[in-house]
Amino acid sequence: MAENNQWYPFYTGDYARDTAHLSLLEHGAYRLLLDHYYATGSALPNDPEKLYRICRARTPNERKSVLSAVNEFFHQDGTLLRSTRCDREIAKRLNISKTRSANAMQKQSKGSANGSTKDSTKEVLD
Repeated sequence: MAENNQWYPFYTGDYARDTAHLSLLEHGAYRLLLDHYYATGSALPNDPEKLYRICRARTPNERKSVLSAVNEFFHQDGTLLRSTRCDREIAKRLNISKTRSANAMQKQSKGSANGSTKDSTKEVLD
């Protein structure tokens, strides 16, 4: 479900408030986890090895930072790790995308019913 994954909202004030206590490694791990969550449009795997891979965590300190970020900001949902905020933002993004798509289709069907505006303009100019 990687639909429209070029962007995600990032609220710097919220992030700074919620993460001011993180170490540099924890901050990096958390941002990589968020990037993956938003890019895939789905929750994270509840598997430390997969999380380490997502974060490129190789050293013991890096791996500890990944688990620290996971334990603080994500909750277990069976075989997945979820973020309520990420899920809400993804749902909002999908809703906006569906609305825009429906509006475009409606606009296109109105144009087809009335004849193509481009063709009419071209005829007037010719």
